Amino acid sequence: SSNFEGYLQNLPIKLLVVDEAHCVSMWGKDFRPSFLRIASVRQLLPNVPVCAFTASAPEWIQEEIISGLELNQVKIHQGSFERNNLVFYAIDTENKSGILLNSLKKTEGCSIVFSNTRKEVQEIARFLDKNNISAHFYHGGLDSNTRSRRQQDWIQKRWKATK
Repeated sequence: SSNFEGYLQNLPIKLLVVDEAHCVSMWGKDFRPSFLRIASVRQLLPNVPVCAFTASAPEWIQEEIISGLELNQVKIHQGSFERNNLVFYAIDTENKSGILLNSLKKTEGCSIVFSNTRKEVQEIARFLDKNNISAHFYHGGLDSNTRSRRQQDWIQKRWKATK
């Protein structure tokens, strides 16, 4: 907004940090559409250095991030994908809902289920709720208060079934 632009230019900003930078690429249009406008914000801060972080960007997405953020003099640091505290499953099945439900019923603690669209995320949360698994959907279309509250509820293990 023009109000934000005017406010932004009066702040002593020393560094612009873009977390979840992969949202500039393929996921941005569905989950974080505002990420697609970061390059225009950069134009308001021409001398401010930019850092972009993501844990899930193959080379072609890195190229889209660089292009989408209009980055120059890029330095890429790539660490290991190894995450000993996480478990990932990829299952080829026609019965996605059944496999998901069975897996979550056997899982202690909490889980995160990713999907391609906001609509699918909401449908999965409703499906899990109907099957007595406490779930909330979380995506970029939620207002910031709801996102913050749901994130804190999840971190502190205070969640109730979706209605």
